[in-house]
Amino acid sequence: MNKMYVNVIHRADRGPAMREGLRFQQDAAHEAGIRTTILMSYEGLCDPEMVAYVKTQQQLGDEIGIHFHNFMCEEMRPFAESDDMALYLHSTASKKSIVDRIFQTFEEAFGFAPVSIGGYILDSETILYIKQKQPQVKAAITNCFEEGVKMFEGNNNSWYLFSDGGPWGAFYPSRHHHLAPARSAEEAIDIVSLPHLNRDMVLALTSRDDYFSSHPANVMRAKANDGPRSPYMRRFVDQWIQQKDYNGFSYYSVFVSTPWVMPGNIFVDDAEHAKALYVDSLQYLRQKADEGEAELATMSGFADAYRLLAGPDKPEVNLWKDILAGTKRQTFWYVDSAFRCAIDLNIGGTICDLRPYVGELSGDMGPDTEILWNGNHPYLIAKEHRGHSGHRCVVSIGGASASIENVRTGGRVGRSAEGKHQLIVDPIVLEVGGHEVTLESTFTFEGAGRIRIERRVAAVSDPDVEVGVAEVFDGCYGTTIYPEDMRGIGLHAEGAAESASLAYAYRSGKAAVESPKRLSATVPKLRTRVSLVPEPGSADRGSVQEGVLFKPYYKLSSEKTLKQGGATATWLILEQA
Repeated sequence: MNKMYVNVIHRADRGPAMREGLRFQQDAAHEAGIRTTILMSYEGLCDPEMVAYVKTQQQLGDEIGIHFHNFMCEEMRPFAESDDMALYLHSTASKKSIVDRIFQTFEEAFGFAPVSIGGYILDSETILYIKQKQPQVKAAITNCFEEGVKMFEGNNNSWYLFSDGGPWGAFYPSRHHHLAPARSAEEAIDIVSLPHLNRDMVLALTSRDDYFSSHPANVMRAKANDGPRSPYMRRFVDQWIQQKDYNGFSYYSVFVSTPWVMPGNIFVDDAEHAKALYVDSLQYLRQKADEGEAELATMSGFADAYRLLAGPDKPEVNLWKDILAGTKRQTFWYVDSAFRCAIDLNIGGTICDLRPYVGELSGDMGPDTEILWNGNHPYLIAKEHRGHSGHRCVVSIGGASASIENVRTGGRVGRSAEGKHQLIVDPIVLEVGGHEVTLESTFTFEGAGRIRIERRVAAVSDPDVEVGVAEVFDGCYGTTIYPEDMRGIGLHAEGAAESASLAYAYRSGKAAVESPKRLSATVPKLRTRVSLVPEPGSADRGSVQEGVLFKPYYKLSSEKTLKQGGATATWLILEQA
Protein backbone atom coordinates (compact mmCIF):
# COMPACT_ATOMS: atom_id res chain seq x y z
CA MET A 1 0.00 0.00 0.00
CA ASN A 2 1.26 3.51 -0.84
CA LYS A 3 2.13 5.55 2.24
CA MET A 4 3.04 9.05 3.33
CA TYR A 5 6.25 8.93 5.39
CA VAL A 6 6.24 11.35 8.32
CA ASN A 7 9.18 12.89 10.18
CA VAL A 8 8.60 14.80 13.42
CA ILE A 9 11.72 16.89 14.00
CA HIS A 10 12.64 19.05 16.99
CA ARG A 11 15.61 21.36 17.45
CA ALA A 12 17.45 21.56 20.78
CA ASP A 13 18.80 25.05 21.53
CA ARG A 14 20.38 26.63 24.60
CA GLY A 15 18.67 27.74 27.79
CA PRO A 16 15.96 26.75 30.29
CA ALA A 17 13.13 28.17 28.16
CA MET A 18 14.24 26.14 25.14
CA ARG A 19 14.49 23.04 27.30
CA GLU A 20 10.99 23.60 28.64
CA GLY A 21 9.60 24.01 25.12
CA LEU A 22 11.40 20.92 23.87
CA ARG A 23 10.11 18.91 26.81
CA PHE A 24 6.53 19.86 25.87
CA GLN A 25 7.10 18.88 22.23
CA GLN A 26 8.74 15.58 23.12
CA ASP A 27 5.99 14.67 25.57
CA ALA A 28 3.33 15.50 22.95
CA ALA A 29 5.05 13.31 20.37
CA HIS A 30 5.50 10.40 22.76
CA GLU A 31 1.87 10.60 23.85
CA ALA A 32 0.99 10.19 20.17
CA GLY A 33 3.33 7.21 19.91
CA ILE A 34 5.79 9.04 17.64
CA ARG A 35 9.57 8.65 17.65
CA THR A 36 11.18 12.00 16.92
CA THR A 37 14.44 13.23 15.47
CA ILE A 38 16.09 15.83 17.73
CA LEU A 39 18.64 18.01 15.94
CA MET A 40 21.15 19.68 18.24
CA SER A 41 22.26 23.21 17.42
CA TYR A 42 25.79 24.20 18.43
CA GLU A 43 24.36 26.43 21.16
CA GLY A 44 22.39 23.42 22.39
CA LEU A 45 25.55 21.32 22.38
CA CYS A 46 27.20 23.98 24.55
CA ASP A 47 24.43 23.64 27.16
CA PRO A 48 25.19 20.67 29.48
CA GLU A 49 21.64 20.55 30.81
CA MET A 50 20.17 20.40 27.30
CA VAL A 51 22.60 17.63 26.35
CA ALA A 52 21.64 15.70 29.48
CA TYR A 53 17.93 16.03 28.70
CA VAL A 54 18.36 14.97 25.07
CA LYS A 55 20.25 11.87 26.22
CA THR A 56 17.17 10.82 28.19
CA GLN A 57 15.14 11.09 24.98
CA GLN A 58 17.68 9.03 23.09
CA GLN A 59 17.16 6.28 25.65
CA LEU A 60 13.45 6.36 24.77
CA GLY A 61 14.26 5.60 21.13
CA ASP A 62 14.47 9.06 19.57
CA GLU A 63 17.14 9.88 17.00
CA ILE A 64 19.74 12.57 17.72
CA GLY A 65 21.47 14.63 15.05
CA ILE A 66 22.84 18.09 14.23
CA HIS A 67 21.20 21.30 13.02
CA PHE A 68 23.35 24.11 11.63
CA HIS A 69 21.21 26.97 12.94
CA ASN A 70 22.00 28.87 16.14
CA PHE A 71 25.71 28.11 15.89
CA MET A 72 27.13 31.63 15.95
CA CYS A 73 27.91 32.29 19.59
CA GLU A 74 30.91 33.14 21.75
CA GLU A 75 32.11 29.53 21.72
CA MET A 76 32.08 29.37 17.89
CA ARG A 77 33.68 32.73 17.12
CA PRO A 78 37.32 31.43 17.17
CA PHE A 79 36.42 28.83 14.52
CA ALA A 80 34.65 31.14 12.04
CA GLU A 81 35.93 33.89 9.75
CA SER A 82 32.96 36.15 10.52
CA ASP A 83 29.95 36.37 12.81
CA ASP A 84 27.47 35.65 9.99
CA MET A 85 24.55 33.69 11.48
CA ALA A 86 23.99 31.66 8.27
CA LEU A 87 26.38 28.79 7.58
CA TYR A 88 25.66 28.91 3.84
CA LEU A 89 26.89 32.53 3.68
CA HIS A 90 30.36 31.76 5.04
CA SER A 91 33.41 31.18 2.85
CA THR A 92 34.38 27.63 1.94
CA ALA A 93 37.15 27.56 4.52
CA SER A 94 34.89 28.97 7.23
CA LYS A 95 32.10 26.50 6.41
CA LYS A 96 34.53 23.60 6.81
CA SER A 97 35.89 24.90 10.10
CA ILE A 98 32.39 25.44 11.53
CA VAL A 99 31.17 22.03 10.37
CA ASP A 100 34.22 20.29 11.85
CA ARG A 101 33.78 22.05 15.18
CA ILE A 102 30.09 21.15 15.45
CA PHE A 103 30.63 17.48 14.59
CA GLN A 104 33.54 17.29 17.04
CA THR A 105 31.44 18.82 19.82
CA PHE A 106 28.54 16.47 19.07
CA GLU A 107 30.73 13.38 19.22
CA GLU A 108 32.31 14.54 22.47
CA ALA A 109 28.85 15.05 23.97
CA PHE A 110 27.13 11.88 22.73
CA GLY A 111 29.93 9.46 21.94
CA PHE A 112 28.86 8.72 18.36
CA ALA A 113 28.64 10.43 14.97
CA PRO A 114 25.15 11.47 13.80
CA VAL A 115 23.44 10.08 10.70
CA SER A 116 20.86 12.89 10.34
CA ILE A 117 21.60 16.60 9.99
CA GLY A 118 19.82 19.74 8.87
CA GLY A 119 20.00 23.40 8.03
CA TYR A 120 17.77 26.00 6.44
CA ILE A 121 20.15 25.77 3.48
CA LEU A 122 23.09 23.43 2.96
CA ASP A 123 24.74 24.16 -0.38
CA SER A 124 26.45 21.50 -2.46
CA GLU A 125 30.00 22.20 -1.34
CA THR A 126 28.90 21.90 2.29
CA ILE A 127 26.98 18.66 1.70
CA LEU A 128 29.92 17.21 -0.23
CA TYR A 129 32.37 18.13 2.51
CA ILE A 130 30.15 16.65 5.22
CA LYS A 131 29.68 13.43 3.25
CA GLN A 132 33.44 13.12 2.69
CA LYS A 133 34.31 13.74 6.34
CA GLN A 134 31.23 12.05 7.83
CA PRO A 135 30.27 9.21 5.45
CA GLN A 136 27.74 7.80 7.92
CA VAL A 137 25.34 10.72 7.30
CA LYS A 138 22.20 9.45 5.54
CA ALA A 139 19.72 12.33 5.57
CA ALA A 140 20.04 16.11 5.49
CA ILE A 141 17.55 18.98 5.49
CA THR A 142 19.10 21.13 2.76
CA ASN A 143 16.50 23.64 1.58
CA CYS A 144 13.38 25.65 2.36
CA PHE A 145 11.01 25.15 -0.56
CA GLU A 146 10.13 28.49 -2.22
CA GLU A 147 11.44 30.62 0.62
CA GLY A 148 13.11 33.39 -1.27
CA VAL A 149 11.93 36.61 -2.90
CA LYS A 150 8.52 36.79 -1.23
CA MET A 151 9.91 35.79 2.15
CA PHE A 152 12.54 38.52 1.83
CA GLU A 153 9.90 41.14 1.04
CA GLY A 154 7.67 39.90 3.86
CA ASN A 155 10.48 40.08 6.42
CA ASN A 156 11.29 43.76 6.01
CA ASN A 157 13.88 42.90 3.34
CA SER A 158 16.14 41.46 6.03
CA TRP A 159 15.89 37.64 5.89
CA TYR A 160 18.74 36.53 3.62
CA LEU A 161 17.54 33.04 2.86
CA PHE A 162 17.00 32.54 -0.86
CA SER A 163 15.85 29.02 -1.70
CA ASP A 164 13.43 29.39 -4.63
CA GLY A 165 13.45 26.89 -7.46
CA GLY A 166 14.07 23.43 -6.02
CA PRO A 167 12.05 20.25 -5.41
CA TRP A 168 9.38 20.15 -2.72
CA GLY A 169 10.10 16.60 -1.56
CA ALA A 170 12.98 14.20 -1.04
CA PHE A 171 15.71 13.81 -3.68
CA TYR A 172 19.38 13.03 -4.21
CA PRO A 173 21.19 16.38 -4.61
CA SER A 174 23.54 16.95 -7.52
CA ARG A 175 27.15 18.00 -7.05
CA HIS A 176 26.68 21.34 -8.80
CA HIS A 177 23.56 22.80 -7.15
CA HIS A 178 21.87 21.82 -3.90
CA LEU A 179 18.42 22.54 -5.41
CA ALA A 180 18.97 20.38 -8.51
CA PRO A 181 18.24 16.63 -8.36
CA ALA A 182 21.03 14.40 -9.63
CA ARG A 183 20.70 12.63 -12.99
CA SER A 184 22.63 9.54 -11.94
CA ALA A 185 24.36 7.86 -9.03
CA GLU A 186 27.68 9.21 -10.34
CA GLU A 187 26.41 12.80 -10.26
CA ALA A 188 24.59 12.45 -6.93
CA ILE A 189 25.87 13.27 -3.49
CA ASP A 190 25.11 10.07 -1.59
CA ILE A 191 22.64 11.58 0.83
CA VAL A 192 18.85 11.93 0.94
CA SER A 193 18.00 15.62 0.73
CA LEU A 194 14.87 16.79 2.56
CA PRO A 195 12.90 20.05 2.68
CA HIS A 196 12.67 22.05 5.89
CA LEU A 197 8.86 21.88 5.72
CA ASN A 198 6.03 20.90 3.37
CA ARG A 199 4.13 23.79 1.80
CA ASP A 200 0.69 24.61 0.46
CA MET A 201 1.48 24.09 -3.23
CA VAL A 202 -1.02 26.70 -4.46
CA LEU A 203 -0.04 29.37 -1.96
CA ALA A 204 3.68 28.61 -2.41
CA LEU A 205 3.34 30.49 -5.71
CA THR A 206 1.13 33.34 -4.59
CA SER A 207 2.06 34.00 -0.96
CA ARG A 208 4.80 33.94 1.63
CA ASP A 209 4.69 30.18 1.93
CA ASP A 210 5.91 30.12 5.53
CA TYR A 211 2.34 31.11 6.39
CA PHE A 212 0.93 27.85 5.03
CA SER A 213 3.09 24.84 5.81
CA SER A 214 3.43 21.66 7.86
CA HIS A 215 4.37 23.92 10.79
CA PRO A 216 1.15 24.04 12.88
CA ALA A 217 1.99 27.33 14.59
CA ASN A 218 2.57 29.02 11.24
CA VAL A 219 -1.15 28.86 10.54
CA MET A 220 -1.55 31.28 13.45
CA ARG A 221 0.75 33.72 11.67
CA ALA A 222 -1.50 33.27 8.62
CA LYS A 223 -4.65 33.65 10.77
CA ALA A 224 -5.85 30.29 9.42
CA ASN A 225 -6.94 29.05 12.82
CA ASP A 226 -9.93 29.50 15.10
CA GLY A 227 -8.24 29.64 18.47
CA PRO A 228 -6.92 26.14 19.24
CA ARG A 229 -8.57 24.67 16.11
CA SER A 230 -7.48 24.69 12.48
CA PRO A 231 -9.49 22.57 10.04
CA TYR A 232 -7.11 23.89 7.38
CA MET A 233 -4.23 22.03 9.03
CA ARG A 234 -6.05 18.70 8.75
CA ARG A 235 -6.96 19.36 5.12
CA PHE A 236 -3.29 20.16 4.56
CA VAL A 237 -2.25 16.74 5.87
CA ASP A 238 -4.90 15.07 3.70
CA GLN A 239 -3.62 16.82 0.57
CA TRP A 240 -0.11 15.54 1.21
CA ILE A 241 -1.43 12.03 1.77
CA GLN A 242 -3.14 12.24 -1.63
CA GLN A 243 0.22 12.85 -3.35
CA LYS A 244 1.28 9.26 -2.58
CA ASP A 245 -1.29 8.04 -5.10
CA TYR A 246 0.53 9.93 -7.88
CA ASN A 247 4.08 8.96 -6.90
CA GLY A 248 3.89 5.69 -4.97
CA PHE A 249 4.70 7.50 -1.70
CA SER A 250 4.93 11.00 -0.27
CA TYR A 251 7.03 12.73 2.39
CA TYR A 252 5.82 14.97 5.22
CA SER A 253 7.91 16.86 7.76
CA VAL A 254 6.73 18.51 10.98
CA PHE A 255 9.53 20.77 12.19
CA VAL A 256 8.51 23.36 14.80
CA SER A 257 11.25 25.08 16.79
CA THR A 258 10.53 25.56 20.49
CA PRO A 259 9.86 29.35 20.52
CA TRP A 260 6.65 28.72 18.59
CA VAL A 261 5.07 26.87 21.51
CA MET A 262 6.35 29.20 24.23
CA PRO A 263 4.96 32.47 25.61
CA GLY A 264 6.37 35.67 24.14
CA ASN A 265 6.44 34.78 20.45
CA ILE A 266 5.26 37.91 18.64
CA PHE A 267 3.60 35.88 15.88
CA VAL A 268 1.54 33.70 18.23
CA ASP A 269 -1.71 35.12 19.63
CA ASP A 270 -1.88 32.61 22.46
CA ALA A 271 0.84 30.10 23.38
CA GLU A 272 -1.77 27.66 24.66
CA HIS A 273 -3.48 27.74 21.28
CA ALA A 274 -0.13 27.10 19.59
CA LYS A 275 0.39 24.09 21.84
CA ALA A 276 -3.11 22.80 21.14
CA LEU A 277 -2.56 23.09 17.39
CA TYR A 278 0.72 21.21 17.71
CA VAL A 279 -0.83 18.39 19.72
CA ASP A 280 -3.79 18.14 17.33
CA SER A 281 -1.45 17.91 14.33
CA LEU A 282 0.53 15.06 15.89
CA GLN A 283 -2.61 13.23 16.99
CA TYR A 284 -4.06 13.52 13.47
CA LEU A 285 -0.87 12.08 11.99
CA ARG A 286 -1.07 9.25 14.51
CA GLN A 287 -4.66 8.60 13.39
CA LYS A 288 -3.57 8.47 9.75
CA ALA A 289 -0.79 6.04 10.65
CA ASP A 290 -3.30 3.81 12.45
CA GLU A 291 -5.48 3.90 9.33
CA GLY A 292 -2.54 2.73 7.22
CA GLU A 293 -2.20 6.00 5.28
CA ALA A 294 1.03 7.17 6.93
CA GLU A 295 4.20 5.70 8.38
CA LEU A 296 5.94 7.52 11.24
CA ALA A 297 9.74 7.43 11.00
CA THR A 298 12.94 9.12 12.06
CA MET A 299 14.94 11.02 9.45
CA SER A 300 17.36 8.15 8.92
CA GLY A 301 14.47 5.69 8.90
CA PHE A 302 12.88 7.57 6.03
CA ALA A 303 16.24 7.81 4.24
CA ASP A 304 16.53 4.02 4.38
CA ALA A 305 13.01 3.65 2.97
CA TYR A 306 13.64 6.25 0.27
CA ARG A 307 16.68 4.38 -1.03
CA LEU A 308 14.43 1.38 -1.63
CA LEU A 309 11.66 3.46 -3.21
CA ALA A 310 13.59 5.82 -5.47
CA GLY A 311 16.83 6.11 -7.37
CA PRO A 312 18.37 9.27 -8.83
CA ASP A 313 16.24 11.09 -11.42
CA LYS A 314 12.95 9.67 -10.18
CA PRO A 315 10.34 12.24 -11.27
CA GLU A 316 7.76 13.53 -8.84
CA VAL A 317 4.44 15.26 -9.44
CA ASN A 318 2.07 17.20 -7.23
CA LEU A 319 -1.52 18.21 -7.94
CA TRP A 320 -2.81 20.60 -5.30
CA LYS A 321 -6.19 22.23 -4.80
CA ASP A 322 -7.11 25.34 -2.86
CA ILE A 323 -7.80 24.14 0.69
CA LEU A 324 -7.72 27.57 2.33
CA ALA A 325 -10.65 29.32 0.64
CA GLY A 326 -12.22 26.26 -0.98
CA THR A 327 -12.20 27.63 -4.53
CA LYS A 328 -11.71 25.38 -7.56
CA ARG A 329 -8.14 26.54 -8.09
CA GLN A 330 -5.53 23.83 -8.81
CA THR A 331 -1.79 23.92 -9.41
CA PHE A 332 0.22 21.07 -10.92
CA TRP A 333 3.96 20.58 -10.35
CA TYR A 334 6.54 18.30 -11.96
CA VAL A 335 10.24 17.88 -11.15
CA ASP A 336 13.09 15.68 -12.33
CA SER A 337 16.82 16.17 -12.88
CA ALA A 338 16.29 18.32 -16.01
CA PHE A 339 13.80 20.91 -14.77
CA ARG A 340 11.04 21.89 -12.39
CA CYS A 341 7.73 23.04 -13.84
CA ALA A 342 4.50 24.46 -12.43
CA ILE A 343 1.23 24.68 -14.38
CA ASP A 344 -1.52 26.97 -13.10
CA LEU A 345 -4.92 25.55 -13.98
CA ASN A 346 -6.52 28.74 -12.68
CA ILE A 347 -5.26 30.38 -15.88
CA GLY A 348 -6.19 27.66 -18.32
CA GLY A 349 -3.18 25.40 -17.83
CA THR A 350 -0.45 27.98 -18.43
CA ILE A 351 3.11 27.02 -17.49
CA CYS A 352 3.73 29.63 -14.82
CA ASP A 353 7.14 28.57 -13.47
CA LEU A 354 10.03 26.78 -15.18
CA ARG A 355 13.45 26.18 -13.62
CA PRO A 356 16.03 24.54 -15.92
CA TYR A 357 18.59 22.29 -14.23
CA VAL A 358 20.24 21.20 -17.50
CA GLY A 359 22.76 24.07 -17.38
CA GLU A 360 24.37 22.63 -14.23
CA LEU A 361 24.88 26.03 -12.62
CA SER A 362 26.63 26.31 -9.28
CA GLY A 363 24.53 27.16 -6.24
CA ASP A 364 27.35 27.49 -3.72
CA MET A 365 27.11 30.72 -1.73
CA GLY A 366 29.46 32.84 0.35
CA PRO A 367 31.79 35.85 0.07
CA ASP A 368 34.22 33.84 -2.07
CA THR A 369 31.61 32.87 -4.71
CA GLU A 370 30.13 34.64 -7.72
CA ILE A 371 26.51 34.46 -6.53
CA LEU A 372 27.30 35.59 -2.94
CA TRP A 373 23.91 35.34 -1.12
CA ASN A 374 21.62 34.32 -3.96
CA GLY A 375 20.81 30.63 -3.62
CA ASN A 376 17.65 30.84 -5.75
CA HIS A 377 17.80 28.58 -8.78
CA PRO A 378 17.31 30.69 -11.93
CA TYR A 379 14.10 30.54 -13.93
CA LEU A 380 13.09 30.81 -17.56
CA ILE A 381 9.49 31.45 -16.52
CA ALA A 382 8.35 32.82 -13.16
CA LYS A 383 4.94 34.39 -13.57
CA GLU A 384 4.64 35.45 -9.93
CA HIS A 385 7.94 37.33 -10.19
CA ARG A 386 7.90 38.37 -13.86
CA GLY A 387 4.24 38.68 -14.79
CA HIS A 388 4.35 38.42 -18.59
CA SER A 389 6.43 35.25 -18.65
CA GLY A 390 4.64 31.96 -19.27
CA HIS A 391 3.88 29.25 -21.81
CA ARG A 392 0.31 29.46 -23.05
CA CYS A 393 -1.92 28.47 -25.93
CA VAL A 394 -3.57 31.18 -28.04
CA VAL A 395 -6.55 30.39 -30.28
CA SER A 396 -7.45 32.65 -33.22
CA ILE A 397 -10.21 32.96 -35.81
CA GLY A 398 -9.75 35.61 -38.47
CA GLY A 399 -8.38 38.68 -36.72
CA ALA A 400 -9.68 37.73 -33.27
CA SER A 401 -7.74 35.75 -30.67
CA ALA A 402 -8.12 34.45 -27.13
CA SER A 403 -5.63 33.00 -24.66
CA ILE A 404 -6.28 30.05 -22.39
CA GLU A 405 -5.18 32.34 -19.53
CA ASN A 406 -8.66 33.88 -19.52
CA VAL A 407 -10.41 30.63 -18.53
CA ARG A 408 -10.21 28.76 -15.25
CA THR A 409 -10.07 25.00 -15.60
CA GLY A 410 -9.11 21.88 -13.69
CA GLY A 411 -7.09 18.79 -14.37
CA ARG A 412 -6.06 15.33 -13.27
CA VAL A 413 -2.86 13.31 -13.12
CA GLY A 414 -2.55 10.44 -15.55
CA ARG A 415 -0.01 8.15 -17.19
CA SER A 416 0.83 7.68 -20.85
CA ALA A 417 0.90 4.25 -22.47
CA GLU A 418 4.64 4.23 -21.72
CA GLY A 419 4.02 5.05 -18.05
CA LYS A 420 5.09 8.71 -18.20
CA HIS A 421 3.44 11.29 -15.94
CA GLN A 422 0.72 13.36 -17.58
CA LEU A 423 -1.40 16.36 -16.72
CA ILE A 424 -4.75 15.95 -18.47
CA VAL A 425 -6.44 19.35 -18.54
CA ASP A 426 -10.22 19.59 -18.44
CA PRO A 427 -11.63 20.95 -21.73
CA ILE A 428 -12.00 24.71 -21.85
CA VAL A 429 -14.34 26.83 -23.96
CA LEU A 430 -12.94 30.00 -25.52
CA GLU A 431 -14.99 32.80 -27.07
CA VAL A 432 -13.17 33.81 -30.27
CA GLY A 433 -14.57 36.19 -32.89
CA GLY A 434 -18.18 35.27 -32.18
CA HIS A 435 -17.46 31.53 -32.11
CA GLU A 436 -17.03 29.04 -29.29
CA VAL A 437 -13.98 26.78 -29.45
CA THR A 438 -13.60 23.81 -27.09
CA LEU A 439 -9.92 22.99 -26.54
CA GLU A 440 -8.42 19.89 -24.93
CA SER A 441 -4.82 19.86 -23.67
CA THR A 442 -2.51 17.13 -22.40
CA PHE A 443 1.03 17.54 -21.07
CA THR A 444 3.20 14.41 -21.10
CA PHE A 445 6.49 14.56 -19.21
CA GLU A 446 8.80 12.32 -21.19
CA GLY A 447 12.01 12.88 -19.22
CA ALA A 448 15.39 14.12 -20.50
CA GLY A 449 14.13 17.72 -20.48
CA ARG A 450 11.12 17.10 -22.76
CA ILE A 451 7.41 17.90 -22.43
CA ARG A 452 5.00 16.82 -25.17
CA ILE A 453 2.08 19.26 -25.39
CA GLU A 454 -0.96 18.08 -27.32
CA ARG A 455 -3.87 20.35 -28.23
CA ARG A 456 -7.11 19.14 -29.78
CA VAL A 457 -9.95 21.27 -31.11
CA ALA A 458 -12.76 19.15 -29.71
CA ALA A 459 -15.60 21.33 -30.96
CA VAL A 460 -16.32 24.60 -32.78
CA SER A 461 -19.72 26.28 -32.80
CA ASP A 462 -19.33 26.43 -36.60
CA PRO A 463 -17.53 23.21 -37.65
CA ASP A 464 -16.48 24.74 -40.98
CA VAL A 465 -14.50 27.57 -39.39
CA GLU A 466 -10.71 27.36 -39.46
CA VAL A 467 -9.04 27.83 -36.08
CA GLY A 468 -5.45 28.89 -35.45
CA VAL A 469 -3.88 27.11 -32.47
CA ALA A 470 -0.55 28.58 -31.33
CA GLU A 471 1.95 27.48 -28.70
CA VAL A 472 3.45 30.68 -27.29
CA PHE A 473 6.48 30.70 -24.98
CA ASP A 474 7.23 34.10 -23.41
CA GLY A 475 10.51 33.69 -21.58
CA CYS A 476 13.14 35.64 -19.71
CA TYR A 477 15.61 34.62 -17.03
CA GLY A 478 16.58 35.62 -13.51
CA THR A 479 16.19 34.85 -9.83
CA THR A 480 14.28 37.88 -8.50
CA ILE A 481 11.47 40.23 -9.55
CA TYR A 482 13.87 42.42 -11.52
CA PRO A 483 14.86 41.98 -15.20
CA GLU A 484 18.34 40.80 -16.11
CA ASP A 485 20.48 41.89 -19.07
CA MET A 486 19.02 40.01 -22.05
CA ARG A 487 21.88 40.87 -24.40
CA GLY A 488 23.70 37.73 -25.44
CA ILE A 489 20.51 35.68 -25.81
CA GLY A 490 20.30 34.13 -29.28
CA LEU A 491 16.98 33.45 -31.00
CA HIS A 492 16.75 31.00 -33.88
CA ALA A 493 13.92 29.90 -36.18
CA GLU A 494 14.53 26.82 -38.32
CA GLY A 495 11.99 26.14 -41.07
CA ALA A 496 11.63 23.42 -43.67
CA ALA A 497 13.16 25.65 -46.38
CA GLU A 498 14.87 28.50 -44.54
CA SER A 499 16.27 29.57 -41.18
CA ALA A 500 16.76 32.90 -39.44
CA SER A 501 18.51 34.12 -36.28
CA LEU A 502 18.39 37.16 -34.01
CA ALA A 503 20.76 38.47 -31.36
CA TYR A 504 18.78 40.05 -28.53
CA ALA A 505 19.15 43.84 -28.76
CA TYR A 506 15.86 45.23 -27.34
CA ARG A 507 14.71 46.36 -30.82
CA SER A 508 11.47 44.35 -31.32
CA GLY A 509 13.23 42.18 -33.88
CA LYS A 510 11.31 39.24 -35.30
CA ALA A 511 12.15 36.29 -37.55
CA ALA A 512 9.42 34.11 -39.09
CA VAL A 513 9.53 30.85 -41.04
CA GLU A 514 7.07 28.51 -42.72
CA SER A 515 6.69 24.89 -41.57
CA PRO A 516 8.94 25.40 -38.52
CA LYS A 517 11.11 22.52 -37.35
CA ARG A 518 12.59 24.24 -34.27
CA LEU A 519 12.12 27.62 -32.58
CA SER A 520 14.68 28.27 -29.87
CA ALA A 521 16.26 30.70 -27.44
CA THR A 522 19.77 30.17 -26.11
CA VAL A 523 20.40 31.82 -22.72
CA PRO A 524 24.17 31.80 -22.12
CA LYS A 525 23.94 32.94 -18.49
CA LEU A 526 21.94 29.78 -17.72
CA ARG A 527 23.88 27.57 -20.17
CA THR A 528 20.45 26.56 -21.46
CA ARG A 529 18.62 26.32 -24.77
CA VAL A 530 14.82 26.20 -24.72
CA SER A 531 13.01 25.08 -27.88
CA LEU A 532 9.57 24.50 -29.33
CA VAL A 533 9.76 21.54 -31.73
CA PRO A 534 6.50 20.79 -33.57
CA GLU A 535 5.88 17.21 -34.59
CA PRO A 536 5.70 16.71 -38.38
CA GLY A 537 2.56 18.36 -39.72
CA SER A 538 1.83 20.15 -36.43
CA ALA A 539 2.88 23.68 -37.44
CA ASP A 540 2.26 25.84 -40.50
CA ARG A 541 4.27 28.85 -39.36
CA GLY A 542 6.53 29.91 -36.55
CA SER A 543 8.49 32.88 -35.27
CA VAL A 544 10.97 34.12 -32.70
CA GLN A 545 10.85 37.67 -31.38
CA GLU A 546 12.83 39.85 -29.00
CA GLY A 547 11.27 42.36 -26.63
CA VAL A 548 12.07 45.91 -25.59
CA LEU A 549 13.35 47.44 -22.37
CA PHE A 550 9.82 48.09 -21.10
CA LYS A 551 8.85 44.48 -21.86
CA PRO A 552 12.10 42.48 -21.72
CA TYR A 553 11.03 39.01 -22.80
CA TYR A 554 11.59 36.76 -25.81
CA LYS A 555 8.79 34.99 -27.63
CA LEU A 556 8.75 31.61 -29.38
CA SER A 557 5.55 30.90 -31.33
CA SER A 558 4.41 27.88 -33.34
CA GLU A 559 0.97 27.93 -35.01
CA LYS A 560 -1.22 25.41 -36.84
CA THR A 561 -4.54 25.96 -38.61
CA LEU A 562 -7.09 23.31 -37.66
CA LYS A 563 -10.76 22.52 -37.95
CA GLN A 564 -13.03 20.73 -35.51
CA GLY A 565 -11.43 17.42 -34.49
CA GLY A 566 -7.94 18.50 -35.53
CA ALA A 567 -4.94 18.18 -33.20
CA THR A 568 -1.39 19.39 -32.92
CA ALA A 569 1.59 18.19 -30.85
CA THR A 570 4.60 20.28 -29.89
CA TRP A 571 7.65 19.43 -27.79
CA LEU A 572 8.99 21.87 -25.23
CA ILE A 573 12.65 20.88 -24.85
CA LEU A 574 15.36 22.06 -22.45
CA GLU A 575 19.01 21.32 -23.27
CA GLN A 576 22.40 22.39 -22.04
CA ALA A 577 23.91 25.08 -24.26
